[in-house]
Amino acid sequence: MKNLNIFNHKIYLATTRLVMRPLNYADISILAEVAINDEIWQTYSFSISNIDELKNYVIKYINEKNENKRYTFILESLYDSKVIGLSSIYNFGKDEVEIGGTWIGIPFQKLYYNFESKFLLLSFCFEYLNLKRVVFHTDSRNYKSLSLYNKIGAKFYYTKKSKHLNEFGENRESLYYKMELETWKEIKYNVFDNLVSSKTLP
Repeated sequence: MKNLNIFNHKIYLATTRLVMRPLNYADISILAEVAINDEIWQTYSFSISNIDELKNYVIKYINEKNENKRYTFILESLYDSKVIGLSSIYNFGKDEVEIGGTWIGIPFQKLYYNFESKFLLLSFCFEYLNLKRVVFHTDSRNYKSLSLYNKIGAKFYYTKKSKHLNEFGENRESLYYKMELETWKEIKYNVFDNLVSSKTLP
């Protein structure tokens, strides 16, 4: 990883339609408009059903940033400045990192925001942090995320059973995907070709 403590920096990433900026305490009330919706959390190991749970969630992620464990970005539409969700970089290793903890508000899920956020985060990880590998994982029932991982060229590499139970009383099953630096350049210009010229990095 590049010799830079990103946790001491305010990082902004953007396309022409989406900006990703650091999560902060002031976002709690704005996030409440999209986060408090049971439909979002159906395949997650937790849920946010009220403002207190949302506050605890935001505080936890900000604390993890202060501990150099997780950098969480707010996703904001540049068309109308609406906050639409968030995503994180975490599990930092010498040559790899995980992108995840991503959720998008229901009205925005069928649009391009998640796809464009993955482009921005992958570009940041491979081209700015000089990482060799990026990992993703999701619940085996989260078909939207699984479809996106396949679309962007991430490769499945293992399944992990969790101690957490789903609503059927079964052990949750997470599917892990990865992308390597060696394949990033080809993916960047074949999958994200229409975004390459529009990115903004620190």
